[in-house]
Amino acid sequence: MKGTLSKRNTKYKLTNLKGDSSHKVIFWTMVMLAWPTIVEYFLETIVQYVDTAMVGQVSAEASAVVGLSTSLNWLVNSPLFAVGIGFLAMVAKATGDDDPKAIKRAADQAILLVIGLSVAEGILAIAMSPFIPKWMGADKLIWQDASIYFAVICMPMIFRASIIIFGSLLRATGDTKTPLKINLLVNGTNVLLNLLFIYPSRTIYIVDQPVKIWGLGLGTFGAGLATAIAFVIGGGLMWRAFSQNASLHQGLKHIKFEKDTMIKGLKISLPIALNKTVTSLGYVVFSGLVSSMGTFIFAAHTIAIVAESIFYVPGYGMQAATSTMIGYTLGKRDWQLYMRTVLLNVMFIAVLMMPASLLLYKFAVPIMHFFTQEAAVIALGAKVLRYVAFSEPFFGVSIILEGVYNGLGKTTYPFAVETTSMWLIRIVGVIIILHLPGATLTKVWLYMIADNLVKTILFGWGIFHFKNRMRLFEKALATHS
Repeated sequence: MKGTLSKRNTKYKLTNLKGDSSHKVIFWTMVMLAWPTIVEYFLETIVQYVDTAMVGQVSAEASAVVGLSTSLNWLVNSPLFAVGIGFLAMVAKATGDDDPKAIKRAADQAILLVIGLSVAEGILAIAMSPFIPKWMGADKLIWQDASIYFAVICMPMIFRASIIIFGSLLRATGDTKTPLKINLLVNGTNVLLNLLFIYPSRTIYIVDQPVKIWGLGLGTFGAGLATAIAFVIGGGLMWRAFSQNASLHQGLKHIKFEKDTMIKGLKISLPIALNKTVTSLGYVVFSGLVSSMGTFIFAAHTIAIVAESIFYVPGYGMQAATSTMIGYTLGKRDWQLYMRTVLLNVMFIAVLMMPASLLLYKFAVPIMHFFTQEAAVIALGAKVLRYVAFSEPFFGVSIILEGVYNGLGKTTYPFAVETTSMWLIRIVGVIIILHLPGATLTKVWLYMIADNLVKTILFGWGIFHFKNRMRLFEKALATHS
């Protein structure tokens, strides 16, 4: 069995698409690129599950403290993810072009951006942390704890940037296993430190035998501290892996600013950054609107958001693999390989997400019960999870289609779609609901579902409409020429 798997890993590497573009080879290449990232995101989500559950055992207010920072973290990470995706597209295309010098030039500019972005974002996030809970309309009871938690997890920003950007570049070269291993260690460290930092010293019973467990009892501050330490470990290890990758790095003394490469990378990254920033800002506003409905409703909302996240992990796990493969087809200037890759990835994620949707619908109550013992929170959270379950396959397809645009470097259209859909459907819709009698969390989530469906339709039209298909590929080629 081991020998068979080894042969399959060798046969279905990214560069082997050059010699064989059959559906079978495309499919297994996608699987070999995607599975480590899917496992990585899955385990990250499991840790988020455990984090939320561990904090939820303290109180509903503690859940709200951590939940308030969830959408803020998306906002903070947006520019970092954008740079990672933009330079992933460049490295993947350079791999298809067989241009090792272009790969190293792109990697050098990514290093400069890791340093510059992390310093700027870290200072800004920490400076704003005392004011954010109030701006988001959170209950005064959690203002101080939420501010401290957010500041603590933003302190090691350069390590967070290293994990995201260097991890993307490693994946662009086809190395998806190293980021998986590093994130496994990071997530495990986070959980262990949570056990030590969140709860006070206590006695548990294992087979009727008392076992003393030491703890600091730091609550949400302890959860933030555990996360920050895990970021430091992960960032250090990701830099080491990046610097040891011969395709990407040639030593710090060789790094120099390359204007043309930097501009090309930023042209791809900027629309993604604007997209993710505006969308994440929308999530912040969205969370603020829901938080104004009360602590228990907000707790149900934030827990349900976390609970849902594990069910679209396959989509985000496949997105990086899709972008890498699309960038490679662009480098080879192979239209047929491009279209086969798009169609297979979209069909695969749609089929994969259908049973996930059924599981989410069937086990909504037990899933909510995992996070909290509050009966009202469980009932409300399970109700909205059953609503959103039906839209999961469409959401998964939209994630893959966005990955196609990212791989092509054509990121302006997704920015327009994401921004328009988020603000006109989700935000405006919820504002209207809150100003009408009978506002409920269920009605809020219906607008969230509508937002996801509209994005899927518009992304699909941009890629599959017969007038757009060839033109999009040709424009991407012209842009990269």
